[in-house]
Amino acid sequence: MQYCIDYLYFDRGRVNVRGWAAPTEQGAETVVEILTADGTRAEMITETTVRQDVNEYLYQKRGEEEYGFLMHGSMDTSSEAFLHAYRKDAPGEEIRIELRKLYRHQNSILSFIRSKDKQGFILRKKYGDLQPEDMRYNEWYQNHKATKKELRAQREAHFTCEPLISVLVPVYNPKMDQFEAMVSSVQNQTYGNWQLCFANGCRENEVVSGRLNELVKEDSRIKCTVLEKNDGISENTNACLAIADGEWIALLDQDDLYEPDALYEFVKAMNEHPKAELIYSDEDKIDDETGAHLTPHFKPDFSLARLHSDNYICHLIMIKTALARRVGGERKAYDGAQDFDFTLRCVENMEEGGEVVHISRILYNWRIHAASTSGGMQAKTYAIDAGARAIRDSYARSGYTVEMEPSKFSGRYITKPVLSGKPLVSILIPNKDHKEDLLRCVESILQKSTYENYEIIIIENNSETEEIMECYKALEARDIRIRTVYYKGSFNYAKINNFGAQSAKGEYLLLLNNDTEVISPDFIESLVFYCGMPENGVVGAKLLYGDDTIQHAGVIAAVEDRVIHICLGMSVEEPGYMGRLVSSCNVSAVTGACLMTPRALYEKLGGMTEEFTVAYNDVDYCLKAEAAGKSVVYDAFAELYHYESKSRGYEDTEEKRARLDGEMALLRKRWADRLKRDPYYNDNLSLKRGSYLLP
Repeated sequence: MQYCIDYLYFDRGRVNVRGWAAPTEQGAETVVEILTADGTRAEMITETTVRQDVNEYLYQKRGEEEYGFLMHGSMDTSSEAFLHAYRKDAPGEEIRIELRKLYRHQNSILSFIRSKDKQGFILRKKYGDLQPEDMRYNEWYQNHKATKKELRAQREAHFTCEPLISVLVPVYNPKMDQFEAMVSSVQNQTYGNWQLCFANGCRENEVVSGRLNELVKEDSRIKCTVLEKNDGISENTNACLAIADGEWIALLDQDDLYEPDALYEFVKAMNEHPKAELIYSDEDKIDDETGAHLTPHFKPDFSLARLHSDNYICHLIMIKTALARRVGGERKAYDGAQDFDFTLRCVENMEEGGEVVHISRILYNWRIHAASTSGGMQAKTYAIDAGARAIRDSYARSGYTVEMEPSKFSGRYITKPVLSGKPLVSILIPNKDHKEDLLRCVESILQKSTYENYEIIIIENNSETEEIMECYKALEARDIRIRTVYYKGSFNYAKINNFGAQSAKGEYLLLLNNDTEVISPDFIESLVFYCGMPENGVVGAKLLYGDDTIQHAGVIAAVEDRVIHICLGMSVEEPGYMGRLVSSCNVSAVTGACLMTPRALYEKLGGMTEEFTVAYNDVDYCLKAEAAGKSVVYDAFAELYHYESKSRGYEDTEEKRARLDGEMALLRKRWADRLKRDPYYNDNLSLKRGSYLLP
């Protein structure tokens, strides 16, 4: 039996483990379970998946065996527990792994420091959120970087538009070996029409000043201005901008590196997108001691909602020089987050029709060392405050008032909106019997919600007990904001919500399952805040299973046979890939279990498509909104429990599975082109292994 654990969380009474376990012979069935110390099988939610990467690696051919697994649930994590996997027809072929010991080992830096394998320790350092994948990524990087043949071809290639690009590098007492590597990374670019602009903020440093003078003499493409004093990174960058001659500027830190094909790929993107005014790429980190490539940041296409949560764009960024000068360059008051503030203002001030373009390729390498923010924001704590102010002030320029709080996760922020008005929200809750579920849902709204201007419309659908009818009457008598409407047809989630919406009076509709329960008291304020922005059409919440693991954080819509819930089963204590779970962001779709949309848009789009009886009506509605020019947002700050599918059950019969397959086929038919690629999920990441993993 061979296995791999891609991700493990075993703490605070919660268990999440993802990986694969495969037998020596392809085709044999495996069983995966978690056992307590006495050998009892723990109650876990278990999902199995096909892992073609495993089939191809172990057996050199594809297959349909489900050797991948995701298990999550609650149990006593202070005691011993074991991951047990075995071949069903040959129980002797098995693995047994002690989870508590493994979890502590993977999170114990000391245990690795004491080991002789320093390279292995560096590759496993917890610098980012793709930690279990770091060693895999280092190999992936070597296989996916531009080859020598490709680089030769790029040097001979020509584009219709070949603009001069000015690379801006403020300089202040760099380590000379790092500085020389940075310069070489620019000089080795396969695109040759560049200019390297230095601003020397350490004129008294004879070694640095002397080397800069040499570079200017050696290469006519290099310019340098000498500053009277070091005035901080923003003003020093502006000094570089002042001497730039290029049509575009690109930012580069004095100790970081460009990939040799970086400028080529950017110029290629410029030619493909002539209205582009700001372009950015993916990036990774290089360990200063070993040179290992770690922690890739595979980014989404432009996401304004994400940019208002954290500086996900970061490096490499290239901006039209006219735009950079129009916004006044960088600002000293935001040192520490000066690039973030600069990016936000550039996005806000593009010409009409201007585009932000993303290149799904690693083109920038941050160097990890003790003083760099790539090693963690704790290295520059002042940057946290500056980042919060950058977001707050960006919102203010657009007419919104927010309070920003630093998250416990480094470099992330919590947005607390201050609403100028409290529009009426119509909460639509379909229900059939299930008195306890309904009461828990409604009581949580009445008791916890700090937003008061709402109405609750219970949409009764063929309940069979008198008890639930009495429950409706009691709720209506208790609060005048609650009323019941009666849909007599057979169950059809889309039709039921469309029927309920006809009775709604609110400016916003909040579709809500009866098996949900409020966690965040201000969840309605947060949803209204995002939904009220003119560019947005749909907003969904963060939904948790009862064991505090992720049930919903947005949906990936780019696969043929299903749609994927992002970070499914991860602990709410985890930030997710690059802070994905704790940052509001644009997504392709959100679940209808908690979905807010303007009533006017709902009516304009004809509500939910009623051919989708149970599944995918929410995804279809989100794609309709997107096609109408509206964005879909995952709100990381609105949290609810979702005791999924309690009311109607799982797809556990052939009839239900056939209906699900039919509705997936309908979704593919309606959105064939759109489902080929999800713009908010990076092209380099897997759609088979689970979200935010390498193929």
